[in-house]
Order: sequence, then C-alpha cells, then structure tokens
Amino acid sequence: MSLLSIFRFLQNHIRYGFVAMASMSFLSAEEIPQNITPQNIAPPPASANFAAKVHEDHSTPPTPASVAPTAPLELNKITYSMERTFIILKPDCVQHQHIGDVISRFESAGFSIVACKMTILSDAILREHYAHLAHLPFFPEIVEFMNSSPVLLMILEGENCIGRVREILGITDSQAAAPGTIRKTWGSDKMRNIAHASDSPESAQVEIRRFFKPEEIFSSSTK
Repeated sequence: MSLLSIFRFLQNHIRYGFVAMASMSFLSAEEIPQNITPQNIAPPPASANFAAKVHEDHSTPPTPASVAPTAPLELNKITYSMERTFIILKPDCVQHQHIGDVISRFESAGFSIVACKMTILSDAILREHYAHLAHLPFFPEIVEFMNSSPVLLMILEGENCIGRVREILGITDSQAAAPGTIRKTWGSDKMRNIAHASDSPESAQVEIRRFFKPEEIFSSSTK
C-alpha cells in the first residue's frame, strides 16, 4: 500500500483533523495534498442503518392531538330501573275475593310487596286522592264506591315497576282492556276495575307518602 493510500485511509476513518495532520509527517512533500486543513477534513459518512437509528431514537413522539381517536364501544343492552309503585285493591276486588289472584299476578311478574295494609278510606283522603276528578258529576259516586268496604293498600317494588304494573292491569275501562289483563279478567267497568296503580314516578311518590308512614315501608332486600 502506498503512502498516499494510507493517507486517504486516515482521512476517511479518523474524525479529528489534528490526527490526520500528524499522519502527514510520513509523506513526501509532493505526495501531500495542498488543500488539506483540519477544517476541511470531513468526518466519515454515517451508514444508512446508523442514520435511520438516529432518526428513530430522536424522533418526536406523537402528541395526543395527532393520535386518531378510538371509536367508542357500543353495547346493545337494556337498562333496568328499580322502582316503587302504589296500589289500591278496590272494594270490588275485596268483595269478590280476588285479592289472592291479583297479588299472585304481581308476584309472578317478579315484584315484591314492601308495604301492605287494609283500611277503609275516608271521604277526606278520597277527595285528596281523586282531586283531579272532583269537578266531574260522577265524583260522589266514586267516593261512595271507594269507601263501601275495606280496601287493600300496597307498595310494590321491582324493575320498571310502574309501567309494567299498568300493563298487567290493563287500561281503565275493564270492558276494553286487553285479554289476559287483570281488569279484563275480573273487572266490570271503568270504576269497578279491580285496582288503582300509580301512573308515573312522581305520582307514585306522592301517593306513597299520602297513604303510608316511612316506618310502614320495608325493603325487598330485607326479606
């Protein structure tokens, strides 16, 4: 290998210029390139793999804004709500001995009885309970019917209890109620229709407070 080849080897593989300059002491004057200085001796070029590695190690990590959002997971499920509803088993239910039949329907549907008592409703509480009907001409007939015998007051508890109980009862008019409903099976008309049931969560709360004291109400979890 000639001295010029040695010089070129040192130029390509030694990073610091002063080492390269020191190596020139082995060359003759005519073999030394005239334009070599420590400032213009370039470092050896990095390989492609080395450059890629440097880029990988020092690349800026993606910011949250640059990350594509993940689509939410959609689940098809039915949401149930534990509710309480107020029930009056009316005089026609009591007099025709359908209390057991009606309660059996409710319990078969999965509802729990958390309060229950028998009483005779006074005129005053009936006027409060049926205040929305007080202006109608047949209101005195309602009062007379509702306090004609004892009634059974209940609070039922269960999932979506308010709406489901009303479905089991059927519509107000017993004659027009759907087959298989309580009112269609044992009711007679719009008044003698076996039972009253709350029609909304708000009315259920009002009616429960009207007819029951807090200490009279239990929880199905304590049964």
